[in-house]
Amino acid sequence: MLQVSNPYKAAIKSRWDHASSSITTLQTILDGPFAKLQQAWVGGSSEDAYNKLDGLRQRLSADVKTCNTTFQDAYRRQPEMVDEDAWQTRWRLIG
Repeated sequence: MLQVSNPYKAAIKSRWDHASSSITTLQTILDGPFAKLQQAWVGGSSEDAYNKLDGLRQRLSADVKTCNTTFQDAYRRQPEMVDEDAWQTRWRLIG
């Protein structure tokens, strides 16, 4: 049977690249102010605000790792080439 490039694998890679770009942007947005707050805020309610922001940043970091692992696993499980009638060639039509 004729083998073709796996369009499903290519779509995973495309979405992964897009997600990675968005994640990097978000992390940069959060890291800049967080670093400044780390140096500037002292005492009072500032500690609570700092801890909340740090918690958000840590959750984002954990979510990023989970997202990256999910994309990596999905990408690695897919073959480069598939039969021309494989589900990967028509996955957009499924469902």
